[in-house]
Formats: sequence, structure tokens, C-alpha cells
Amino acid sequence: MRRFFANLFILIIFAGVVFFIGWIQFSVKPGTCGVLVSKTSGVLKTPVLPGQFAWRWEKLLPTNANLIIFSMDSYKSNQEYSGALPSNEIYEKLLDNNVDFSYNIKMSIVLSMSPEEIVKHVAANEIKSQEELNTFLENKAMILAKEIAEYLLNSAKDKVITHPKALDGDTLKLLASRNKDFSDIVLQSVEFDNVKIPDFEMYENAKELYETYKKDLQDVIKEKLAAPVVQHIQIQQEQLLQQTVQENIESTSEIGATDEQQ
Repeated sequence: MRRFFANLFILIIFAGVVFFIGWIQFSVKPGTCGVLVSKTSGVLKTPVLPGQFAWRWEKLLPTNANLIIFSMDSYKSNQEYSGALPSNEIYEKLLDNNVDFSYNIKMSIVLSMSPEEIVKHVAANEIKSQEELNTFLENKAMILAKEIAEYLLNSAKDKVITHPKALDGDTLKLLASRNKDFSDIVLQSVEFDNVKIPDFEMYENAKELYETYKKDLQDVIKEKLAAPVVQHIQIQQEQLLQQTVQENIESTSEIGATDEQQ
């Protein structure tokens, strides 16, 4: 009987050790998620979440499985989009009244990725660590900032909106959702830290003024280039006329001399 209980005790200890080794959920702290990657089964399609029981036999084999932990905290990225409208320096000098056709838009973008999407990118070998996830989200924020800034500039040009505060959360999320590049992220908020947008109406007026000035200048240049040509033609015509008159005089003189001899 004692041997039976001893064997049972050993069996219970062994089962407890096996259970503990394969129990992966305890390693995932609140505010994080885990992705199990093993040599035998590849990437586990279901993320390991805190509070949800998870036991995997892959962990029983030494060095076979690795549980990658990712933070579920939102990622904040500070982005800046700046530049100037085409030919801005020419138009600014033409108006000569301290106008500025450059633009500068600074924004703070907060975004995140769901555990299910993280699993997909790990399976695609695109993300292997928290650092790579942060880099991935930073690249998404850069693309998104460009989309938002260009939308803001085009809207200001078309006089649809006059200030970025008009871009509410729903508008921004709709802008992100219509681009397939952002289908794997969750856009939480966008805050504009600084917005400098050029006066598009003044820019169009300057552009029209410059086109008129350029046309007038071309007409003046054509006139100046044509004047020497006209003068040269007139000189040639005068020389030809003088030559013709001289030839007529000489011809008349020869005829008169012939008559006298006869």
C-alpha cells in the first residue's frame, strides 16, 4: 500500500511538472499578449491572453517553443509633414509682400494592433519582437501622417475645411479605413500640434499674375528679336533698289553712247 501511494505521489508530481511546463498563460502579464512559436507546429494561430487558460504540449520539448510577449499599450508617434507649393519662391518674390506658400503640419498619432493581427504578422515573419512591432507601427504612422496631411491640404485648397479641428475622429478613421495599408491597425486618435497652411487663393492669384507677366515678357522679347531682322530686310531692300537704279543708269548711258557713234 505504501508503495502504491508513493508511486501515486510521484505520478502526481510528474503530472504537475508536465502541467506547469506546458502551462503558458501564467507568463502573460496583464496588458500584454503572447505568441507561441515552435519548431514542431510553427506559429500558434490563437494569441495567448492574460486570464485565458492556455496549455501547449510544444513546451514540453526542450528548446522547441518560444513565447514572444508583446505589449498591448497604445503606440504614440510624433509626425511632421512639411514642404512648399510648386514654384513658391518665384511667386513669393513676385508679390514681394512677405507671403509664404510653405506648409508645416505636426501631429501626434496614437495607434495599436490587435493580438490577432500581431499573430498574423509573426506568422508572416514580419514581426519577431516588441522592437520590431514598434518599428512596424512607426512606419504605419508615417504613411498615415502623409495621408492626413495631404487630405488636409487638398480640403483647404477646395475650401471644404479651414481648420484641422474639423477632422473629427470618425473622419480620420474613415480616411484610414479606406486605405488597405491601415487595415491591420487601430487608429485611436490624432492630435494636431501645429498646423501651417498656405493661402491657396493668394497662391492662385500669384500664379495667374506670373503667367500674365511671363506672356508679356515673351511678347517683348519677340519684338526685340524681330526688330533687327526687319531692319536688316529694309537695308537689303534699299541696297537692292540702289543697285537697280544704278544698273538702269549705266544701261541708259550705254545706249546713248551707241546712238552717238552711229
